[in-house]
Formats: sequence, C-alpha cells, structure tokens
Amino acid sequence: MSRGLRSSDFLPAMGFLAIRPPRCEIPSHRHDFAGLSLYLAGNCIDRGETGDIGINGPAAVFHAPGTAHAGVVGLVGVEVVGIDFDPRWITAGGCEMPADGRRFWTGGPVAGAARALALSWVSAEHPSQLVDTTLEFVRRALALPAQGSPPTWLLRIRDQVLFSEPDAGEVRRLIRKLGLNAAWVAETYRAEFGEGIRDTLRRRRIENAAVMLRSTASPIAQIAAENGFCDQSHMNRAFRTLLGRTPTAIRTEGNERKEFYFSNLRNVQAAQTALN
Repeated sequence: MSRGLRSSDFLPAMGFLAIRPPRCEIPSHRHDFAGLSLYLAGNCIDRGETGDIGINGPAAVFHAPGTAHAGVVGLVGVEVVGIDFDPRWITAGGCEMPADGRRFWTGGPVAGAARALALSWVSAEHPSQLVDTTLEFVRRALALPAQGSPPTWLLRIRDQVLFSEPDAGEVRRLIRKLGLNAAWVAETYRAEFGEGIRDTLRRRRIENAAVMLRSTASPIAQIAAENGFCDQSHMNRAFRTLLGRTPTAIRTEGNERKEFYFSNLRNVQAAQTALN
C-alpha cells in the first residue's frame, strides 16, 4: 500500500454489479464520490463532457467526483462492477485527479487487470477485503500515461471477430490477407485490447448466450449448442470464467436493469452525508 494507507483511514466504499440490457440508455448522472467502473463483458458508449468512449471488452473508467456522464448500451448488453470511494484516496496516494475528470483504459494491461479485479469482486465471499487492492489499482493506473487509439488494421481484425462471428481459421485468413505475421498480430492484439483473439471469440459467444438466457425460454443446452459450445457443461465453465456465475444464475437475473450491491460494505450514503 502507498504510504501505509488503509481503507479504514477514509470514508466507506460501496461496490455493486450493474447489469444493463441491450439497447438501453443510461441517463446522465454525476458521482458524489470518486467512481471506478470495471467492465466484465458487453459493449457500450460512455458519454462524458469531453467526448465518447467506446467500450467493447475489458475496460476501466475512472470518474472524479462531480463528473457528469451518460451511456448507451450496445447489442449484447453490458455488465460492469462499480466502486464508489472517498476521493481523498487519490490525492493521499500521491496522484492527481484527471484534469478533465475522467480517465479510461479500454485495452492493454490495465484493462486486463481491471477484468480480473471485477471478477474478484463478483466472486469474493468478503468483497470488503478488496477495497485496498482496488484503490491501489486506481492509483497505479492513474500514474500511467494516457491511452492512445489502436491502429486501424487492428480494429479491423477485432471488428471481424466481433461482428462477423468467424472461426479462428477465418481470422487467420484475414491476417494473411493483410500480409501480417500471425504470432506478432496475436501478441499485439492482446497487448492493445487486454484479451487474446480467441478470448474475444469466446467472449462474444458468452455475451450472445447471456442475451438469449435473459430474453428467451429456450433450454440452456439448446442455447449452448447455438452459440458454439460443445455442451452445457462447457458453457457453464466459460460463464464462470468470464462472468463469475453460471448460465442458470444469469437466467434468474432476467433482462431488466439491475444493480446487486455487495452488502458487507458499509453504505456509501452515510459516507456522503459525513463528507458534506
């Protein structure tokens, strides 16, 4: 921990899992506390005062207190772990708030670490134990340079993976058509997007299956087959790995907007009152 800080030195944090159905809008709102969004799966656009951020895959977005933003959810919905916390964590840890109130990481090692951290929050028996780790993650991420845009050719490969639903052979053919070395492309893709090409293929199958689970009454085994899984147990393992829950749990959640609060964290509303 930086400078021996502990979460008990500050006002309490609140963590929640937000599930947003496909094609919905997230109204504009402001964060009274500092807010960190860790994206597990899905796609959306985060709209802020300084522009739009396209999110498709592992990502993290930090909002400073008072920063307004809205969102539009894409075709497969979105799942995001949110953590609101005392903004003094940032300055006390030796970092500065972003000048425009927002910082994002939509790929690379920060985004990959963000997904792993989000899964830890969803799966942990005692999420409150993750507060110190989460805030250290924020401070380390904010200390890094701002992220640049991926090259056009790499975005073309990802679009092929996401929207044409190819198999791995079709991706290899596209790479050859572009005249690129497959091993180098695979390494560059993972470094840029925070997941490998096969991971993106698997994620999109899981996202599509999750939409079907929440919006149809089709048998789970049928949904598994229609989305390229060998069988239901194969899909179960894939869901646990990416989302931290089983297909049965996903179906139970339904297709409405939901927020599941990690109940053993102290309530942030009391903290906001204390801060004012």
